[in-house]
Amino acid sequence: MAEVTQPADSMDTSEDTAKKGLVEGPWSTTEHGKKAEMKLEKNPCDVESWSILIREAQSTSIARARTIYDRLVTHFPTCGRYWRLYIEQEMKSRNYEQVEKLFQKCLMNILHIDLWKCYIAYVRETKSPLPTFREKMRQTYDFALEHVGIDYHATAIWQEYIQFLKSE
Repeated sequence: MAEVTQPADSMDTSEDTAKKGLVEGPWSTTEHGKKAEMKLEKNPCDVESWSILIREAQSTSIARARTIYDRLVTHFPTCGRYWRLYIEQEMKSRNYEQVEKLFQKCLMNILHIDLWKCYIAYVRETKSPLPTFREKMRQTYDFALEHVGIDYHATAIWQEYIQFLKSE
């Protein structure tokens, strides 16, 4: 994946439900999670309640967790941290097609260093068996640094890239 394009469509969720950031019926199976969902009905921006649901989503299968993650990134579309959590869980399950779709929806719109580091890790993980791996990684670092390289927090990406180039 040399370049990520902007998303052509929005999230595939019910508009009313997505606006509220809620699932239809209780998603959580715990009392604590159900209380968090009830709080979100009153205040969909309650980050503490979202954090409770995120923790639950991280300890369940990605197939089940997608419901919460989709609502989360629909409600907070520019929060790189939430996109990264979603993508990392997809990566753990090796759902690379879904990972690519998520990067296409968010990467160019969110200049969040940890999200871009996640993108670099994704390319490293998926392209390492290819004979053109080193060239793909060079392109990936160039692409990332072209977008976030002037950010003070991009130092770690610059240092990784320098180490990568020295290892040739």
